[in-house]
Amino acid sequence: MKKINMFVIKHPFITWLLMSSFEIGALSYFFYLLNLPIWSYFVVDLLLMLINLVYVNSFYDSLLVDALYEYNYRGNPELLLSTTTELLNERLPRNISQVNVINYCVALREIGKFREAYDILLTLNMDKSFVLNKVVYYNNLCDLCHLMDDYDNANKYYSEMMSIYNNISNRHIKKGFSSNVYLSNVNDLYRSGNYNEVLLKLNEFKPDNLNQSVDTSLTYGETYIKLGNYDKAKEHLSFVIQKGNKLLNVKLAKCLLSELK
Repeated sequence: MKKINMFVIKHPFITWLLMSSFEIGALSYFFYLLNLPIWSYFVVDLLLMLINLVYVNSFYDSLLVDALYEYNYRGNPELLLSTTTELLNERLPRNISQVNVINYCVALREIGKFREAYDILLTLNMDKSFVLNKVVYYNNLCDLCHLMDDYDNANKYYSEMMSIYNNISNRHIKKGFSSNVYLSNVNDLYRSGNYNEVLLKLNEFKPDNLNQSVDTSLTYGETYIKLGNYDKAKEHLSFVIQKGNKLLNVKLAKCLLSELK
């Protein structure tokens, strides 16, 4: 199944053409037997081509289902790294290629290669990209700068992200990324030194998956350290270490705990 997905992703036009040609040929013969009017051929043919176009373009998401599940729900970015790496040098449609690069940089982040991920993201031209991809793009740039203690650029990318996100009119699209934007807002408050507000925001947040639970616990730990509540900080950092599996936050939590001892 993976080989089929890879073929479709690498050759979307060929796949779309083959599928559409076969289906149109079969249905045309069926319509001929039923003696249906000629205009119905064209309507159904056009509908089939549009459905096949959507179907073919969904194969990248299908390929990444397991990798993203491993990353978000089991704290293991290895499959995400290997899958996206395999597609890096392939000639993919522009939008899919950009999404793949962003996912690849997410995986690089998890193995501590912040600067490499940041430099790669800067090579992307997102001007004509889908609006949600732009939000994801700037969110990742903001996150990387936050991790590298480059707060000026983190704030710049955060503002870019929020400007785009706030202008999205479709509430269903906005809802799909709302939790990530919420956590980015928490990090913005942290960078501003509003630690009590950070705690209030975190108390109201309900994580969607293990990855977000670990992320919020690390932020809890960092914030409690800033406020001098080291027992609370240790509690949350220990949770990160116990549950975070192979996520970067485990390494960060261990470093913070070692400084507290």
